[in-house]
Amino acid sequence: MTSESQIARLSSILSAARMTFRDEAELQGQIAQLLQAGGVTFERERVLSAGDRVDFLVLPGLGVEVKVGGPRTPILRQLSRYAAHGMINGLVLVTASLQHAAAFPREIGGKPVGVIYLSGSTF
Repeated sequence: MTSESQIARLSSILSAARMTFRDEAELQGQIAQLLQAGGVTFERERVLSAGDRVDFLVLPGLGVEVKVGGPRTPILRQLSRYAAHGMINGLVLVTASLQHAAAFPREIGGKPVGVIYLSGSTF
């Protein structure tokens, strides 16, 4: 399966769900449940190096990072570091921020990037 098809599959699984969450950890838990229910093989909190740990590694090599908010620049730097790792073939930013969804490049370090905007609510 190509990175692009993995991104499309994740998008269809996650975009169909309405999630309510208080913080990033709660959102990650809900995402893990949805991925399991969708038959997606993944690892949580996959260590890429001493300083890099991606929220989910969808096998064989799609890094998924979850962000509820925060400034764009540090997130872009983080994804750029992840893209430099050999085991990463593509990246997905799952975000509850419309600003993130509108502002991210579709490729980082020569690897495809998908952005999944969750229209669920925080409380």
